Amino acid sequence: MMSGYQVLRSTLQFLATTDLSVTEISLVKDVDVSLPVLNYFHQVFEVVFVDPSGLMNLCADMTASKYHRVQFEAKCSMEIFDDWTVDSFQALLMTMKPLDRAFDHVFQLAHHAL
Repeated sequence: MMSGYQVLRSTLQFLATTDLSVTEISLVKDVDVSLPVLNYFHQVFEVVFVDPSGLMNLCADMTASKYHRVQFEAKCSMEIFDDWTVDSFQALLMTMKPLDRAFDHVFQLAHHAL
């Protein structure tokens, strides 16, 4: 049985190294000819991660740019996990990161009635 740390590390490693906007993944156990093929999902969606039923893309609302941001954050997290001079648990899971430290520019758009 894997520990919580091992599950988190494996998940981050997968996200950091797998580009789901290029290659798709499916949780379907048995091939069924009545189910849509994975190439079909890529014709419709930018990021493809198909559920065990083979009918629903779990990343249907995710754009490739959003996924690449998640992938970037996973790579950064793996670098922190691999650095033994840093308390990675504290740095990654306990320290809040304010929005103004996460991005170079932050815009607030006010809604005005016409």
